[in-house]
Amino acid sequence: ITYTGAAVTPAVSVHDGSIELVSNRDFIVSCDNKNAGSQLALITGKGNYQGQLTKSFQITAKEITVELTVVPEDTTMVENDVVLTATIQGAVDNPAGTLSFKYNDTVIAQDVAITDDGSTYQATAFWNRVPAGTYTLTAEYVHAENDNYICRANGQIAGYEISKYAQPDFRFVDGEDHTIDEGTVQVTFGDPDFLLQTAGKLSSGSVIFSVESGHDVLTVNGISGEVSLLKSGTAIVRASCLSDDRYLEASAMINMTVAKAAQTGFAFPFPSITKVYGDEPFDLNASGGQSTFDVTYTVTEGDDVVSLDDSSNTLNILKAGTAVITATRSADDRYLEAITHLSITVEPDTPQIIEPPVVSEIAVIGTLASVTLSGGESNVPGRFVWNDPETIVTSSGLYELTFNPDDTVSYVSTSVHVPVSVTSILTHPGSGIQLDFSQIELPESTLSLALSVSSIPADSPVYAIIRDLASSDPDTTTDVRAVYDLTLKDQNGQVLSVFNAPLTVRIPVSDDQSSDLLVKWYDPITDTLTDMNTRLEDDFLVFETTHFSHYAVIRSTENPADPEPMPKAGEAGSMMSVYLLSLFAFVLILRLIAFFGNRSRHARR
Repeated sequence: ITYTGAAVTPAVSVHDGSIELVSNRDFIVSCDNKNAGSQLALITGKGNYQGQLTKSFQITAKEITVELTVVPEDTTMVENDVVLTATIQGAVDNPAGTLSFKYNDTVIAQDVAITDDGSTYQATAFWNRVPAGTYTLTAEYVHAENDNYICRANGQIAGYEISKYAQPDFRFVDGEDHTIDEGTVQVTFGDPDFLLQTAGKLSSGSVIFSVESGHDVLTVNGISGEVSLLKSGTAIVRASCLSDDRYLEASAMINMTVAKAAQTGFAFPFPSITKVYGDEPFDLNASGGQSTFDVTYTVTEGDDVVSLDDSSNTLNILKAGTAVITATRSADDRYLEAITHLSITVEPDTPQIIEPPVVSEIAVIGTLASVTLSGGESNVPGRFVWNDPETIVTSSGLYELTFNPDDTVSYVSTSVHVPVSVTSILTHPGSGIQLDFSQIELPESTLSLALSVSSIPADSPVYAIIRDLASSDPDTTTDVRAVYDLTLKDQNGQVLSVFNAPLTVRIPVSDDQSSDLLVKWYDPITDTLTDMNTRLEDDFLVFETTHFSHYAVIRSTENPADPEPMPKAGEAGSMMSVYLLSLFAFVLILRLIAFFGNRSRHARR
């Protein structure tokens, strides 16, 4: 008999011998006990039968099961409160046992009494501030002593999930010395170490930093988040906020772009230098910078001025001018390319004068342009010219010559002073007649002098007149050796015929005729001969005069001898032509006397 919650009468079988008695006719059975266990039934005879008989029987405990429900169902969040309800299935009255609630092996509540709400038998437990995890929840029926029920199945919910909260705002944020732009930190190699910063941390767990990629680009301290840069490139850094009882682990990643750094200190010792053409080759010496590559050089301007020996970085000077050398230290994995420039000015060299030229002599007065230059030597090809060829030279001294090199690019002109001699003697090259201007002041307008000597032919009228006049002079013979027409002209061809002081004239003669010759001046106006008081000096007939005209060399009567010809000027013409020319010149001289009379100057020294 199974427990029903009420008194039960067991079914019994009573026999009288072979006769089976009938219940409620022959006997009745009574039993007041309803609880499970061993009980006694009283059998009392009835009708034809008398007496009582006690018989034991067993009331079996009723089977029940426990059904477990939980609110919230299936899952909840950490530290929430959970209500567990155990419902007894199969009970006919309120069981005497209690409920024990557990998650896994941990007791939530025990000895929880079962209550009767009129329709169900339930026990309730409250699980507060639940821990995160996945659990098996159980409601276990704990039997009471002499329990009328036996539990065949406890309540159970497997895989109940209690979830931790996420840390949705955990992220990298700007630091003191870096900023984040679209998820990327831009830094430059060589920047000092810096600390990564995070925000949005909810967990009490630590933040751990690690390099996801780009281990050759940077390192990060796992605890402090300090970043050290190794080279240029890209890397990804992860920050992980470890979980705790309430929060899940959170992570954030950031891109790191490490730019190459500019090289510092890369330069030539000087930004510009000056050389002189002819200087020795020199080595280029840019230094500084941090790249691992060697310095290379190129001529970026003026490759016709300098040339570069790539094997030795030696620069050769080709000519004067300007050039620019560019030095480059190439980029490596840490530094950008570095470039610097050297401006070079190659100045022209100054030629070396080895031997100045020989200069000709100036007679009385003249410009430097009239002086002949011969010879002269320099270390480079070129020519000598007067620095100021129009300089009027009246006295001996040093005058400046300019040497102009043929190569005017790489050499500059230079100057040298050479002695120029000025003599007071003007010599006619054909006749050898000399004029001594040492006592003469020339007109200021006179820049140069030219002496013209005409030798009058013996068959000319003038010659005949002079010979006739000489024959009538007791001091002379008719032996007229020569008649000279002396003409002095300036640079403009103007005739100078009258002088402010006596002009010394020297006419060369041979030794064998020097003692008996004299010079007389023929005046065509008065048609007379005037003795010039000639004297003999070193094979010259010397006399003084203040004007020019015809001068006759006549043998005196003191020592006649065989006539010897006098020097000719090489300018003979017909007699009539010479005569007419002489008359014209004489008239012209008279007109010029007044013009030049008051315009004179001392001969310049």
